[in-house]
Amino acid sequence: MVQINADDKRILLGDGVNIRYHAPDEPLPPKHQLHIAFEDGSCLVCTVQMYGGLWAFTEGSNDNPYYVVAKQKPSPLSDQFDAAYFLSIVANAKNTLSAKALLATEQRIPGLGNGVLQDILFNARIHPKTKLSALGDDDLNRLFQHQTNAQADDGSGRTRHRKGFVRTIWRLSYDVIQNKLCVPVPGLRRGHRAAGIYGRQRLFLPRLPE
Repeated sequence: MVQINADDKRILLGDGVNIRYHAPDEPLPPKHQLHIAFEDGSCLVCTVQMYGGLWAFTEGSNDNPYYVVAKQKPSPLSDQFDAAYFLSIVANAKNTLSAKALLATEQRIPGLGNGVLQDILFNARIHPKTKLSALGDDDLNRLFQHQTNAQADDGSGRTRHRKGFVRTIWRLSYDVIQNKLCVPVPGLRRGHRAAGIYGRQRLFLPRLPE
């Protein structure tokens, strides 16, 4: 979610929202869900594709549970989301919970969903259905570890190590920006009977070694 502050009002844009800038006097699309006009005549027009959310509200009046939790808990991209915090999430979860459910349900980690979940577990070499009771210290360290081969200069001349979550999110975003993911992604719910594979299995194939 991206929040824009306008005095005491808040404009909240969730995933699935398409945002376009229009110059003054430029024709607007016939259908849209949000139109923000500026004094110079330009504007932002937002539409929702498939799923997504738009909110406009006074500060403190939005009780959407996803929004509330995201404001209360640290983002996995922040320094507050450290190894100790991640282990506290694991400690407070039931041992019968699967690794996938740990990461993606009950908003334990705001913003982490299926978009990066599969890659995180794949890179950590952990099956999504593995129960927490079967995960050892090495497994948890792989889920959250500082990747020495994925470093970035933070602008201060120092080199920061990106933790597992950050590295995966950063790598996926970088690949998209660099047009490395140029192969069209098939529908996740569409079966590929000819190949004998279905849904997410097809997504993994281009990334596996020969």
